[in-house]
Amino acid sequence: MSVLEERYRRVLRLLPASYRARREEEMVSAFLDGARRAETGLDDQRVRWAEIAGVAALALRVRLGGPGSPPGEYATGEAVRGAAILGLVFWTMTGTLFAAQTVLTYGVVAGVLPDGLMGIGDPESPERLRQVLSGLAPLLWAASLGGLAAGRAGTAKASAWAALVLPYALEPATGGGPARVAGLLTALPALVTALALTAGFHRDAPPPRLRGAAAARVVAFPA
Repeated sequence: MSVLEERYRRVLRLLPASYRARREEEMVSAFLDGARRAETGLDDQRVRWAEIAGVAALALRVRLGGPGSPPGEYATGEAVRGAAILGLVFWTMTGTLFAAQTVLTYGVVAGVLPDGLMGIGDPESPERLRQVLSGLAPLLWAASLGGLAAGRAGTAKASAWAALVLPYALEPATGGGPARVAGLLTALPALVTALALTAGFHRDAPPPRLRGAAAARVVAFPA
């Protein structure tokens, strides 16, 4: 066994044993053939980072199995996908409330505030615009949930990550320290939702069970 082959087999240990038993020899052969076709041949004796990343992504996809996967892997995948859906429902409700508060606080919609009151900040100031956009960004969680209900997992993932990142990207660069660290820690539950969504709804996953009556229940949940 060459050094390169040994290293490929070591990387493949990221995969579940049952999957390796079926595919390891085939995958090692494919990796070695690819190395032979590369300009360096087999002289480099190193596994490329792209290959390691590909195996790691495959390992995660297999462990969060879809239809036809072993029962344990399928159950794990369903648990992660269920957690992602519950997280999206929670953050959609929270984001909607936060966006409504932003509309009231900053007087975004004309006629919302009582007579004699004005929204916070100079209407022409970039600071006010940044704060308003930051306050409305959580509505992207609703876009993520809607994308998932429509079967568009890619749209759901992009919207979830945008909802997570944009409020912090729009914050001023100043004001760091403990307050900013506390804010980042508060975002950890939302990060868990985004990670579960990204990992759980891979290309082999079943379509989300969030249609028809289920979607109506989600809308009615706040009531």
